[in-house]
Amino acid sequence: MLAIQPVLIASNSTAIGTLGGAAAGGYLGSRIGNGNGNGSTALAILGAVAGGIAGSAAEGAATREQGLQITVRLDDGQAIAVTQAADVQLAVGQRVEIIGNLYGGKARVLPMG
Repeated sequence: MLAIQPVLIASNSTAIGTLGGAAAGGYLGSRIGNGNGNGSTALAILGAVAGGIAGSAAEGAATREQGLQITVRLDDGQAIAVTQAADVQLAVGQRVEIIGNLYGGKARVLPMG
């Protein structure tokens, strides 16, 4: 193994946080405007936008995890980098094996033996 760098891994967004935040913000905004007329509609729209932004940020924060970018020199001399969760103890210079698909798929770096 050539190098190990800590990284922050962010999962793909499901939009659940954005949609939930927008719905809650829209509801609260319409309540502030007493449910009547243009003021209520404008506040509902502003609440939905603000809620969507807040919900998206909350979902993003909840789906991040510490990870490692591990650079490995293969037996054929080629160097590759794999990003994975930081749940395995590895050290530079250690002999490792790569499980999974190296090119475009999911791969994991594990200690040999």
